[in-house]
Amino acid sequence: MNDVHFVQWVCGGLLIAIVAALIFSASFRRDSLRGTGSARVFGILSVEGAAVVLLCALFLVGLLYPLFNGNIRNGKLVNGDKDEKRLLDYIKFSVRTGSDEKAGTNATVKVLINNTPYTLRSGSGELFSRNSSGETAPLPLNISYGQLKNAAIVLAHDDKTRNGEGGSWQIGTFSMLIKFKGRQDYTEYKTWNDIGWLSNRAYPRQVAAYSLQ
Repeated sequence: MNDVHFVQWVCGGLLIAIVAALIFSASFRRDSLRGTGSARVFGILSVEGAAVVLLCALFLVGLLYPLFNGNIRNGKLVNGDKDEKRLLDYIKFSVRTGSDEKAGTNATVKVLINNTPYTLRSGSGELFSRNSSGETAPLPLNISYGQLKNAAIVLAHDDKTRNGEGGSWQIGTFSMLIKFKGRQDYTEYKTWNDIGWLSNRAYPRQVAAYSLQ
C-alpha cells in the first residue's frame, strides 16, 4: 500500500493553478479558445488550448480512477479485491527482542494460524537472544491472501526449556512477512510493537500466548 495523500495534494494544486490561469488570463482564453489564424482542434480549440484541456483531463483521471476502482481506503492506495484470491507461498517473521536481562528464550515458540501450529525456527540473526534481531526460517502456507486476513493468528510460547532457564521471551517488534506464489520477494503483512513478554510466569511476564489477529 502506498500513501496517496501527497499525490492528491500535488495534483490538486496543479489543477487549481491551471484552472486559475484559464479563468483569470483573458489573453490566454482569447488565444486558446477564441483566437483566429491558428490551427484548431475540432474547429473550437487552438492547439495550446487543447493541450491544457488534455493535461487537466489526465490529472483528473489520475486522481479519480483509484477512487472509482475501490483502491483508496483510509487515505491509502490498495489493490482492492485483486489480492484477495492470490495464493501465498511462504511466510516468515522478523523479530527484534527486548533489552531486559531475561529477554531471550530457548523455549519453543509457535504461531497458530486458525489453530494450525507453525514452530518458529531461526533463519538469520539471533531472534531468540536478548537485545538482538533476526528472521525465522520460511514456513510454507498454502492459503489465499483473503483467508489470511480473516484468519485467527496467535503467537504462543510453551515456557518449557532445555535447562530450566530462559523460558521468557521479551519482544520489541514482531513483523509478519508474506510471499505470494510466483514471486521472489517478501512483503510486510503486519507489524506488532506492543507484545512485550511471553511467559507463563507471574507479572511482568504476563502471557504465554498473544493474539496477533
